[in-house]
Amino acid sequence: MTTHEDVRGTLVPAREQATKTQEVLRGAVTLCVALLFLFQGCARDGLTTSRMVRLEPNQSLWQVAKSNGVSLDDLMRANPGIDPSRLGPGSTLRVPARSGGSPGGGIFQS
Repeated sequence: MTTHEDVRGTLVPAREQATKTQEVLRGAVTLCVALLFLFQGCARDGLTTSRMVRLEPNQSLWQVAKSNGVSLDDLMRANPGIDPSRLGPGSTLRVPARSGGSPGGGIFQS
């Protein structure tokens, strides 16, 4: 029987080690495929390039979207789970890139 030393220095049968290696590789491939689909979805939704802005007093989400050259729908899609009624001065929002591919002007917070 052929043996192989695992990462802890324990001798394990070569066939068992090969099976473990295959499982790790299968998991890595699955993760890569999932990330690829996620990235494609973000690229399709225009979320690959974004920046953060901080709300000013009396500033609405519509005003943030307009001043940054994005639609209100795109702004909301870039900030899932936000409750517009709970936003106020100092709240931070993610602004997706304009359709031209570069982030818009306006308020910038790094």
